[in-house]
Amino acid sequence: MIHSLLQGNQSIVVFSS
Repeated sequence: MIHSLLQGNQSIVVFSS
C-alpha cells in the first residue's frame, strides 16, 4: 500500500507492506 502525504512544498511517499 502506498501513502502519499503533502506538507507544504514537500511530498512524502511511504511504502508499507
